Amino acid sequence: MKERKSPAYLESLVNLSRERNAWKQISYLLATVCVLLSVALVWMRADAPAYIVPYELALAGEKVEVAPRSVVDPQYLTYLAEADIQLLTSWTADTVGTQYQRFLNRVSRELRAQKEVELIKEASQLTKGVAIQSFYVKKTEVLNKTSVRLTGELVRWEGERVAFRTGIRYRIEYVIENGYAEVNSVTVEGKSDETP
Repeated sequence: MKERKSPAYLESLVNLSRERNAWKQISYLLATVCVLLSVALVWMRADAPAYIVPYELALAGEKVEVAPRSVVDPQYLTYLAEADIQLLTSWTADTVGTQYQRFLNRVSRELRAQKEVELIKEASQLTKGVAIQSFYVKKTEVLNKTSVRLTGELVRWEGERVAFRTGIRYRIEYVIENGYAEVNSVTVEGKSDETP
C-alpha cells in the first residue's frame, strides 16, 4: 500500500516554492536597483564640476568652476599658466628638483617623454650650486582656447649678486581632456619689449 501524502504537506511544499521564488524576485529587483544606482552615480560624477582654488584665489576668497563637458574658461587657463610657469622658472637650489617634478606631473605624456631626462639632469646640476631664480609675471594673454602667453621678468641670483635679469615671453600650450588641462608645450618666444 502506498501512503498518500497529506494535503498539509503538499501545501507546505507549495508555500516553500512560492517563498523561494519571492526571494529570488526580490534579489533580482535589488540587484537591478544597485546596477541602476551605480550607473547614475558614474553619470553624476562625470557631470560634477570641480572647484580649482589656486593659492592667490584662496587668499582673495574666490574660486573658478570647471565642468568636465564645458569649454575651458580663459581666466582658469590664465591661472593655470601662471602656476605652471612658476613651477618651471621659480626655484632655489634646494627646491629645483621638487619644482621640476611638480611640473612634470602637469605635462602631457608626449612632453614628459621629451623633457623628463633633460629636466632631471638640469635639476641635479642646479642643486649643486647656490642659484635662485624667479619669474615675475607682468602680463598674461590668452591666445586661443588652449594657449597662453606670459610676459615678465626672469631674474637669477648667484649668492648675493644678480647673475642676470631679463624681460622674456613664454607661450604655454595645453591639451584639454575631460575638462583637465595638461601642458603640451612651453616655448620661449623671445625677449620682452617691456623693460623691467
